[in-house]
Amino acid sequence: MEISLGVIGLGRMAKAILLPLLERGEYNSEKVFGIVGSHASIPSALTDLPQGVRVVSSDDKLAGEVWGAPLILLAVKPQQYCKIQESVSRFHLNSQSPKPLLISVLAGIKLKTLRNAFPGHTCIRAVPNTPSLV
Repeated sequence: MEISLGVIGLGRMAKAILLPLLERGEYNSEKVFGIVGSHASIPSALTDLPQGVRVVSSDDKLAGEVWGAPLILLAVKPQQYCKIQESVSRFHLNSQSPKPLLISVLAGIKLKTLRNAFPGHTCIRAVPNTPSLV
């Protein structure tokens, strides 16, 4: 399966960004693949998402596929950053050209920190706020 968009963390902020993209047809739901922290979180993560979006827990062997997507949305809570950094090290990432684009919406995590943690990615930060959920 070819992935166009990988999403790490499918909470309210990730859905506020993802749902309009899917509704406008910017992304095909079958090409969106998400990771959540635990298997128990999958049903709530799939709430409001169109059929076709795949979601797995972070300990699933398929989670590594998300890191190979050309566009990755990193949308976990800042206190979960260390766990994400540790989990990505489990996956052997092929060097791609061009580098995948990683967009982080984590508050308080500096761009330099992201670049050091994810050297195989082009990293950018966006810090949306709560009104963007409305």
